[in-house]
Amino acid sequence: MTRKTIKLLNTQETVTLLTLKLGTPVAWAAWLADIRRNPREGVPVPSLHGLRLRPYAQHGLVALYRPCDLKDFIDAVRAADPSIKVASKPAFYVVDDHGELQPWQWRKARPITTPTKPATLLKRAA
Repeated sequence: MTRKTIKLLNTQETVTLLTLKLGTPVAWAAWLADIRRNPREGVPVPSLHGLRLRPYAQHGLVALYRPCDLKDFIDAVRAADPSIKVASKPAFYVVDDHGELQPWQWRKARPITTPTKPATLLKRAA
């Protein structure tokens, strides 16, 4: 038996990377959990375009995945379905915040608007 030290990703890190790279065509946490279950009679093992991402090892009850396996899976899914969209970038909002004691329902937010052209600088009259 040979021991080696390698970088492995836990399930949460794997779900985050899958969401960032492939968006959410499926609920990744539930999909990975279904793959890890033992196959039962009459229940098909889930796949995405015939592809499955299996854990490499486990630590207690935590499944661990190799980054190279994750990259290969992402590349294969993109090749199988080029229409898969990457997750949108986090949106920024302007929030009217009046203190920490205010309930979240009362804090109004609106998406930030970005100017289409830079603001002009005003010259001070001398």
